[in-house]
Amino acid sequence: HGFPVLAYSIYQRTPQFPLDYSEAAAMGFLLLLLTACGMLAYAQLVRVQARYVTVGARGARRAPENARKSLRILASGACLAYVLLAVAMPLGAIALRALLPYFSGTFGLSDMSFANIVATLRDGAVRDALVNSIVVTTVSTSLLLVLAFAIAVDRGRSHTVIARLASTLASLPICGPGVLIGVGLLWA
Repeated sequence: HGFPVLAYSIYQRTPQFPLDYSEAAAMGFLLLLLTACGMLAYAQLVRVQARYVTVGARGARRAPENARKSLRILASGACLAYVLLAVAMPLGAIALRALLPYFSGTFGLSDMSFANIVATLRDGAVRDALVNSIVVTTVSTSLLLVLAFAIAVDRGRSHTVIARLASTLASLPICGPGVLIGVGLLWA
């Protein structure tokens, strides 16, 4: 309520009544254009990398060993906390909910079972969707790796407008937030 962002506004218009797909698509396209412009501006700013090289008479002083060690421990702790909060907890919540037949507010190990997962895998439509997802993911990832390698080699060897354009187009999916791409895939 206090600070709405565009990606969440797009999400709100798609699964809740009243459904407003047209407005969600318009906001998504606006967000895509905004982030694409930001990426193009970034590409222009870092075009000449020589601007970001520091040349000096002396080498940089190194921090004392104990300061570097404590910084490494602090950085490792921050990374571990991020992984726990952003990856492990959401995946754990999904796994917990999948193992419970229903959620009553309290649970114990005796309440958990694989019945939901087994019932889901027995559904033919789910099995077909799972196989299709694996095939599409494998094929598209393989093709994209080949394409990304070709673009990287071309970008590294030539500095033409076409090489820069191909590199920029290859990075366009990064500028679309996940919710926008997910909603677009669902509509497609």
